[in-house]
Amino acid sequence: MAGDPNPNSPHRYDFSKEYILASCEGSLRRLQTRFKDQLGRTILQEINGRRVTYAQMLLKTTNKKIHLIAAECGFGGSVKMIRVFNQYVGTSPKRYRKELRRTELPDISAAKVE
Repeated sequence: MAGDPNPNSPHRYDFSKEYILASCEGSLRRLQTRFKDQLGRTILQEINGRRVTYAQMLLKTTNKKIHLIAAECGFGGSVKMIRVFNQYVGTSPKRYRKELRRTELPDISAAKVE
C-alpha cells in the first residue's frame, strides 16, 4: 500500500512516485490525472501541503532549527521549505514561529499587582 512506512527511508513514509506506481496499476500520467480529478489538486500539492502542516506543528511544539525541520519534513533543504511554506501559509517559517510565540505569551500588562 502506498505510504507504508519504509524502514530504509529517513522519513516516516515513502511517497516516491516509484513506490506509489509499484503499488497501483497504470502509468504515472494516469495516476496524476485521476488524483487531480478526485481531489482537485496535484500529487505534489498534496505532498507539500502535508509537509507544511507537519512543519507548522514542529514550529509550534519544538525549538528545532528551521533546517532540521526542513529535513525532517522531507523538503530537502531550508531554502525549498521557506519557499513552499510561504506559498501555503503566506509567511516564512521564522515569522510564523515568532508570531505564534508572541500570541501565546500571556498579557502581563493587564495583570493586577497586589
